[in-house]
Amino acid sequence: MLESLIKSPRPTRAESIGVANAVIDGIDCEILSGEIDDDNAPMPTSPLESLFCAAIETTNSSMAALIIILTRGAKKAKFVAKYRPSMPIILVLVPPMSLGFDEVLATHGLIFRGVLPVLCPKSAAACDAKNL
Repeated sequence: MLESLIKSPRPTRAESIGVANAVIDGIDCEILSGEIDDDNAPMPTSPLESLFCAAIETTNSSMAALIIILTRGAKKAKFVAKYRPSMPIILVLVPPMSLGFDEVLATHGLIFRGVLPVLCPKSAAACDAKNL
């Protein structure tokens, strides 16, 4: 995209579609390069992503003040943050008992917009691990 914009004041259709798809996918930034892939076939939405999309629509329509995600990983926070809800997202991470990377797991939640990760203490994790 960068090379063609140097030569032309307007982007090509493929470049415009690429940027539009990036916005629809909820990315926070895009890297400009000299390569364009014209084979941008739309990917079907996964059932998990559809579930989170519906959850965000529900929280927006009910004017919820906060979203709390209780999970063992940060993948669910990615799906929720993608839809840019207006309320804060608290990611409560319940670490598996076998892992020793609790802080690393918690910091993964920081890469998503609007997500505040909180690491659940191991004593609470032991009590509630079977319920997740």
